[in-house]
Amino acid sequence: MFRPFVAALAAWFAVAPCFAQEAPTHDAIQLDEVFAQFDKATKDEEPGITLVQPRHVRFVAKLVEAPARCNTQALQAILEAMGQPDFLQKAPVEHCIRLRSDGGHDLTAWVQDVLVADLNTDARPGGAIEVYADFLAYGVGTDRARNMPLMLVSRFEPK
Repeated sequence: MFRPFVAALAAWFAVAPCFAQEAPTHDAIQLDEVFAQFDKATKDEEPGITLVQPRHVRFVAKLVEAPARCNTQALQAILEAMGQPDFLQKAPVEHCIRLRSDGGHDLTAWVQDVLVADLNTDARPGGAIEVYADFLAYGVGTDRARNMPLMLVSRFEPK
C-alpha cells in the first residue's frame, strides 16, 4: 500500500530525469537525520510504504555487506507508482548493499547493477563509503524500529 507524501508524484516528474546525476545535485545529509525526520513525519501512519518527494542525497556510511542479489519487487512497485515503470529496463537493479549510519541505523539499499563490480573492487565491508542515492520512499513497519528509507544508490566513493 502506497501513501502519497507532500505531493510526491507531482514532484517526481520534476526530478525523474535527474537519476544518477553528478554530485552537485545531491544534498549532503546525515543518514541518521533521514531516519529521524521520517520517523517523526510518519509516526501516526499505519505500516506500509510512504512515497516521498524524491530527493538526491549523499551521506557517509559504513558498508556492512558487499552487494548481493536481492528482491526488487518493491522498487519496481515504487517506480510504477511514480510513473517510471520502465526505469529498471534502462538501469538494471538486481543487487542491494547493507549500510550502517554513525548512530547505528541499518539501511538496505538497492544499487544499480553498473556499480556492483566497482563496489566489490573498491569498497570493503567495514569501511566507509560516500553514498549518492535517490531517496524514493519510507517504509513504516509494525515494529517502528524497523522503519527504513528506501533508496536507490546511483554512485559511491570510497572514504
